[in-house]
Amino acid sequence: MAESIANFFYKNMVWVWGIFWFEIYCNFDITYLFEFSYIIMFNLFFTSLPVGIMGVLDQDVSDKVSLAVPQLYRRGIERAEWTNTKFWLYILDGIYQSVMVFYIPYLVVFNARPITFNGLDMIERYRLGAYIAHPAVLVINGYILLNTYRWDWIMLLVVAISDLFVFFWTGVYTSFSTAGTFEGTAKEIYGEASFWAVFFIVPVMCLFPRFIIKAVQKVYFPYDVDIIRENELAGKYDHLKTPLVEDQPGKGSEGATTESSDSSRKGKHVAYGSVDEDLRPIYPPSTATRGTNYNQHSQNGSDSTNYTANRMSLDVPMPMRPSVDRARPSYDRVRASMDRMRPSFEASNDMTSAARLSRIESSQSGHNPLRLPRRLRGLSLTKSAPNPQ
Repeated sequence: MAESIANFFYKNMVWVWGIFWFEIYCNFDITYLFEFSYIIMFNLFFTSLPVGIMGVLDQDVSDKVSLAVPQLYRRGIERAEWTNTKFWLYILDGIYQSVMVFYIPYLVVFNARPITFNGLDMIERYRLGAYIAHPAVLVINGYILLNTYRWDWIMLLVVAISDLFVFFWTGVYTSFSTAGTFEGTAKEIYGEASFWAVFFIVPVMCLFPRFIIKAVQKVYFPYDVDIIRENELAGKYDHLKTPLVEDQPGKGSEGATTESSDSSRKGKHVAYGSVDEDLRPIYPPSTATRGTNYNQHSQNGSDSTNYTANRMSLDVPMPMRPSVDRARPSYDRVRASMDRMRPSFEASNDMTSAARLSRIESSQSGHNPLRLPRRLRGLSLTKSAPNPQ
């Protein structure tokens, strides 16, 4: 998915920046280089399907190999597949390819100035846009295919249809008068040798740097997935693709072998019923071995596998233990223990109004034999209370 998002940004950079380079020669007056149908079809049919198929169906290794080598998930967990550096590298690559896509056809057509049957030369903007759009679609889809791990028939078919559709649309749409000034463009540009020269030169100039970078990276700086893919092509994981003999229905001696293997497999079952909870493993032992990788995606039991489990064994009854073995302090016990350690605010001498009142009364009763009236006793709570005359 990260690769699909990066390629999606890239393909739009190539297309939009191609229009930007044309605006330099138009004083940025918002003149479109491409005919309007090209702008609509670009994200609808020309380049949308390959990048979508990449995000949905692309797979670096098979599901069985990924379960046998779970270390491959590390780059995804660490978010190494989608970084700011990767994003900006794809953006810069898109800008570079937009320069190649625009200026190679522009320089070829601008210097040649061929005249067509309707009196228009190839420098007319819609025909120049057709010169640029065809190799641009081929470059973008080729770039996406170059970044795809899995070249199956679906991906190759979608890329081929997307590349051919731009020819189909140009030929059909420009055959009618409703195309306006774009009418007859297909037969005019397809008959020019310069068009076919540009169509094959531009993809080479755009994709060659990317091809060299990927080749150097995979040969001299391979990722974990590159090493595993090479081992898979070498046949080191072929045992994961074929089921074991004992799991197939046998006849005669083969059936006895199957029964013995099943009994031996059951004998390897580890019972954790009598093990303390603190000693019980959080995760069961890995089942990604040579003997149990034949059925990786099946959920055979309630605990996801029949080979290792955390369930209690019926042969070993779990001993009953009293609850006093592991005393867990409750909230009330913790609160009570804290109350015993901290002093009470009511018993302090300076934190409450009751303590201040009792201190003032005791001091007055000890130094003044005459008791103060009840009204003045309440005024003695504040330091600013007036002295009686």
